[in-house]
Amino acid sequence: MAQARPSMQELIGRRRRAGFIGRGDERAAFRANLDLPPEDERHRFLFHIHGHAGVGKTFLARELEQIARERGALTAYVDESTGSVPEAMAAICREFTGQGREFRKLERALASYRERRHEAEAVAAGLASAQDGPSPVTATAVRAGLAGLGLIPGAGPFVGAVDPAQVAQYADRLRRGLSARFSSQDDVQLVLSPERALTPRYLDRALSREPDYGWALGRRGLAALDVGRTERALADLDRCIALDADAPWARAQAVRLLIRCGRWPEALERLAEADLSGAPDTLLDELRAEVYRHDRQWAAAERVAERMRSEDPFTGTFDLALAVSGSRGLRPAVPLWQEVGRLADTADDGYPFVRCVLGCALGEWGGADVALAGVLAEEQAWDDLALLAAVLIELLSAPGADRARVAPRLSAVVTARDAVQARYAE
Repeated sequence: MAQARPSMQELIGRRRRAGFIGRGDERAAFRANLDLPPEDERHRFLFHIHGHAGVGKTFLARELEQIARERGALTAYVDESTGSVPEAMAAICREFTGQGREFRKLERALASYRERRHEAEAVAAGLASAQDGPSPVTATAVRAGLAGLGLIPGAGPFVGAVDPAQVAQYADRLRRGLSARFSSQDDVQLVLSPERALTPRYLDRALSREPDYGWALGRRGLAALDVGRTERALADLDRCIALDADAPWARAQAVRLLIRCGRWPEALERLAEADLSGAPDTLLDELRAEVYRHDRQWAAAERVAERMRSEDPFTGTFDLALAVSGSRGLRPAVPLWQEVGRLADTADDGYPFVRCVLGCALGEWGGADVALAGVLAEEQAWDDLALLAAVLIELLSAPGADRARVAPRLSAVVTARDAVQARYAE
């Protein structure tokens, strides 16, 4: 039987790839990486392609995708035209379907998300237009989230006009409005935090094909921890440890989970096991510092924090400020907290959380309230709120703390933390 002639499109594609000049080392490294099993420490999960405009970054990415497909890998391509996590997941589903792999449950969930999102926008518009609705500033703050406002030049006056109590009240009204509109709380969570609702379904599909896929187990465990499903998270992390799939990381995450749950005896036992297993200090030092502070071993906590500062100045200084606050009081720790503030100005993550802590540590209550409003205006991860609550508890018990002012802010964080766990309870 005569072999079918390739189409013109196929011929052009072959010649373009054959004529691809340069980047030979990158292509060779990518091919070699595909030959390594994922559990091999040399295996890389991320390749960063960088360079000036027009040097062929996109073409190289497509070339690497073709190399992976030729090796039998399932691939998907997403670029800057994709504007959100749900859009990225939808694009991945389409490409996987084209390669014969369907994610039907995820596709149904994405379709439901698109429908519910339009309904949610109508609910938010109705609240904003009500006679007793929030001010335009508050409504905009809740919709956009306050997390990044402190980073926007010139936004200071705008942020200062936000009443934290009004923000929290409007966020609660929005949630109640969505609950009344939708018949299921699952739909409410799907709209408010689509990545948390959709990611587990994506990982479940991957694990249905390969139950011992350690990377997916670990990420599913973190997704469960995000919503306070701590037992499910611990089970997935323990499975990673049993499979020896990124076990040092999984051991550290298990210790962190137990600390956030206040299960200190188990956390101490697991931390000792992680030490014996040879897990690197970079994974364990922050946990050691928190354990030492909990046991009031202040000198040990300060030693670990000082060691951390050489590798991670922000985290090390933050932990040192907590240790000094707990042992000697908030006043002697003021220079350290001020240094934390300077370092936070250059940080990308956790800005509202840090500003809330700084406000409580330095007695800058207006700043603390604005930051806390930013935290409460967004759907936060359970473990992030649990960490903020733990830090505020340390400040509450520090010598010289204004307990009457710290306590209500701590109460707001604890309420938000417990509400996340209740919303996602199984």
